[in-house]
Amino acid sequence: MSIKKLIKKTTFLLNKKLLIIAANPVPTIFGRVESPSGPGTFADPLKTLGSLFANFIRLVFLGGALMAMIYLFWGAFDWLVAGGDKESVEKARLKITNAVIGMLLIVVGFVAFGVVTGDMLGIIKKQNGNWIFTIPTVNKCIGGGEVCDPAAAKPDCCEGYLCKPVTGGNICQR
Repeated sequence: MSIKKLIKKTTFLLNKKLLIIAANPVPTIFGRVESPSGPGTFADPLKTLGSLFANFIRLVFLGGALMAMIYLFWGAFDWLVAGGDKESVEKARLKITNAVIGMLLIVVGFVAFGVVTGDMLGIIKKQNGNWIFTIPTVNKCIGGGEVCDPAAAKPDCCEGYLCKPVTGGNICQR
């Protein structure tokens, strides 16, 4: 078969397929495209940004804790293989000491972060055993099912909602 005939045949078949596609609605050919089911994570950009920020902070603290643990085990291993050499034992002891100091700094940083963002700024709230990160906004009311603060001078629930106590916190409800 010559190249010209092959090109003609391919063009004919391609045009035939395009006519079939053009004659039928796209969903009947390819199927219907639907949004993935889920909790609507990306419905509210502020919630999404808050969860990204929360996950980043968790990863930073987790990474620091893992690095401190690895450094601690490294120091312990160096101590075991030092074989009584005073200089090697001293280096290993210094590694262990620095690892413990690093762990303490991570714990202090985590507590300080919790105090500043939770108690002082109100960015982090605990509800039903979960930490909720909210990004402060100006003149935005809180909708139904979201965490609220009944002790505020003016509760920040949207119109028609009241800040009511539930197990593990307070939420805006009708």
